[in-house]
Amino acid sequence: MDTPQPRRQQSRHSDIFERSLQRLDDALQSPSGSLQGRPRQPDRRSVLSRRSGRLDDLTMDLTSYTMVGGRRSILPGEMTALEESILEEPELTMLTEEDPGDKAVSGLSEEFLSAYRQRPSEHQLLDLLADYQQLTEQQVERLAQLVRRVPAQRGATHLTATRQLHSQLSKERNTWRLLVSLYRDRLLVTSEEPGALLLEGVGRPRSDQRLAEDLFKCQTDVRQAQLVVDWLEHCAADDIVSGYMDKVEFFGNTAVAWENTLHALQAADGRTARGQSRSMDPDGPVRDRQPLHDLDQDDERRLLRYMFVLLRSGQMSKAQELCLRVGQPWRAATLEGWKLAHDPNYEDPASEPRPVQGNPLRDLWKLTAWQLSEDVSYDEHERAVYGALCGNLDALLPVCSTWEDRVWAFFKVFVDSRVEADVRENSQSLRQLRPLPQHYTEKSRSPDAIFSEVDALENSSGRTDEAVRLYNAIQQCAILGDEATMCAKMAAFCKEDGGNDQLLRSLAHIVLLVRQYGSTEVDHDHCVTVLEAYVKRLVSRQEAPLAVWYTALLPPPLQTEWCAALMESARAPADRLRTLRLAEEAGLDAPAAALAVVRAARLPAEPAAELSAETSEDDRRAAGAIQWLLFEPAQRLDALREGNAICRRLLLARKLPAARELMQLIPDDSIAVLLARWKETTGETELPPEQDNVVKEHLCVKAFMLGQDAYQDWSDQFYSQRPRRPELRPAASFAETVAHEQRLKQYETALERWRAAHTAATAATAERLYNVLLFPDGGWMADRAAPHTAAAPEGAGEPQRQRELAQLRRLYVPQTVCVLHTVLTESGRLPEAARLADLVAGDEYQLYKEFSQPELQNLLGKLRETSLRLLDQNLDALGYPFQ
Repeated sequence: MDTPQPRRQQSRHSDIFERSLQRLDDALQSPSGSLQGRPRQPDRRSVLSRRSGRLDDLTMDLTSYTMVGGRRSILPGEMTALEESILEEPELTMLTEEDPGDKAVSGLSEEFLSAYRQRPSEHQLLDLLADYQQLTEQQVERLAQLVRRVPAQRGATHLTATRQLHSQLSKERNTWRLLVSLYRDRLLVTSEEPGALLLEGVGRPRSDQRLAEDLFKCQTDVRQAQLVVDWLEHCAADDIVSGYMDKVEFFGNTAVAWENTLHALQAADGRTARGQSRSMDPDGPVRDRQPLHDLDQDDERRLLRYMFVLLRSGQMSKAQELCLRVGQPWRAATLEGWKLAHDPNYEDPASEPRPVQGNPLRDLWKLTAWQLSEDVSYDEHERAVYGALCGNLDALLPVCSTWEDRVWAFFKVFVDSRVEADVRENSQSLRQLRPLPQHYTEKSRSPDAIFSEVDALENSSGRTDEAVRLYNAIQQCAILGDEATMCAKMAAFCKEDGGNDQLLRSLAHIVLLVRQYGSTEVDHDHCVTVLEAYVKRLVSRQEAPLAVWYTALLPPPLQTEWCAALMESARAPADRLRTLRLAEEAGLDAPAAALAVVRAARLPAEPAAELSAETSEDDRRAAGAIQWLLFEPAQRLDALREGNAICRRLLLARKLPAARELMQLIPDDSIAVLLARWKETTGETELPPEQDNVVKEHLCVKAFMLGQDAYQDWSDQFYSQRPRRPELRPAASFAETVAHEQRLKQYETALERWRAAHTAATAATAERLYNVLLFPDGGWMADRAAPHTAAAPEGAGEPQRQRELAQLRRLYVPQTVCVLHTVLTESGRLPEAARLADLVAGDEYQLYKEFSQPELQNLLGKLRETSLRLLDQNLDALGYPFQ
């Protein structure tokens, strides 16, 4: 049966967020301007016009520059009026006063659930992963816009939680990207047999590029390592767009390299060029061992850092364009030498001649690049650029500051070494290739060894962000294909920390993915731990539509437990019914959960010595819980049974008002509904003993409560409503005497009415109290037959029930006898009161067994007083006339 999909809800906060961004965007909009400054001329003014400060951080705050993407940013003291106008708008509170990150992504959990339910089939795995990736990408971009557009006067400390959430969702987005890439390769890409590739290459030469392509087809580990490199570069490219501002084009667009050094060399007599390089060729500064001009060194350092960032993000073409733009075409040309050679004319000689691709002298270029990357006289980022292209890991690691950077460096070197080894082994070049350095192959490691070294470097760096470490661990296990360890790490994290809502959502869906499509070696208990942590969080936030669906993914015992926990949080009847229906739609055992809620609300059975008119919150919660069993007629037996259990505890605690409230909640037709369902199911009209005793106990409680209510009414009528005889003061006047006689007549009339009402009230009260003492089929609070232990429901606690029934009889049977004696004696029905001795001592009901020794002595004392009053009326001790 198709289950209805949860409707995506757009919260009010989401609408406010969108309107706020649009208004702020309109307020900040300005005509587009160039990011580049004025072209600098090679004169002294260009030297003096340069700013004196340095930007040493690789990533800088987006709000610290005046031009961002063609739009003016806010400068200190400049946007006061605008900010004041913003503060006047109540819709912009999310941007100006709060951390709106959680509100902005509040609908992400519903969207993930919708995606999961829409793609349940195994063949839809890749589509499901793509949905997860797209959803997180949208939220990451949304948070990025929010952080970018917040007024700059509030500084970097504003929206701290939103920034942290943005960083965390970025890690999640990267994780989904990795899983999409890896699962697509593992499920769809089929490796060709090496023999087939060799046969395919017979009779035609294979270039270095074709050799590398064949290697990727044959070797899964190399192909997936390249996927890891591509993934890390893709993620780095996003970071450039959102966070990297130290770009060369922000400081000039001249096409002249080292313009300040050139200006100094062209100056008169070269006096301004002392202590700096006197050569303008690319190797001049290194050869002369003289530095460039200070400002050119600053530009060079910034250029090389940005080139490395572009290379790290896989944007080689942009790095070359940047070199051309700043007047260094020779540097752009050096970045071409790593490409594998390929001559397409050999494969298709009949077609038009086409240009040769790649570098036929790649071995020479690589050897030269290796030597440069090991020369400490060059900038570390320049060494890293060429080290990445020639496979020198030692040149890369010093500029790698994050886990992602280090993994990228190791895997890039791993792929480079494997490709190089295969090309050199199968190369069809006619010349002898130049050997690479001896320790080149020593840097090639297996993926397991790579992560061991990365973990060692991470531990030495002292990173403390547990969420970041967890995502890195997940990504590492995904790359290694170690899904069992992945689930173990997530389970350990959920036990110790738990994380925030978005992190738990991410972990839960990763676990669902692994459990459905992963290895059979995954420990099922670890998956359950993660899912249970997420369900616990949803229950604590009372997210019923989400909680029920994830609860349905847990094992049956936990389903009942957490469904019951969710039901406990609902208080209003409408909310309870809605939660119950949601649980049924999700396939949960809603009746079992409802029964668990009621049993969890039971009070301890503690007999009390005095009556308590106070109803505590626990009492109300226990009584109100019975409502969970009243929605479905099929649970009416459970409602009666659990209602009896709660009433027993309330009566033992002498909390009669609370017990009365509970009995009022149980519908009067419950017994009729139970009998009708039993007859419909079995065709029989008599209930089995266990159910029959439940019905009898319910009737016993009702009879007792009716007796107590009747006694309360009788007491009120006897003591409070009896007319008072008017009194005449001494030495009253004639008029007062006449008025007194009129009041006496009214009194006599009212007294007669009262006596009639009192007689009726006494009869009704005595009847209801007799109904308790003379309850049929074994007596009050006594089963008709021995309970069928085998048929008793699980958790019913039959021995405990029998103890409570016995305690109730010992507590309330003597009390009821004494109350009945009081009613009869105060109403003048002394013979009947005296005959209570026969009722207590009789063998049919054996009420005497419920009396303690002091209680029997007290009852005998009252009977003695009654007998003396009968003797004063010329009757015998039992109220009969003397014969």
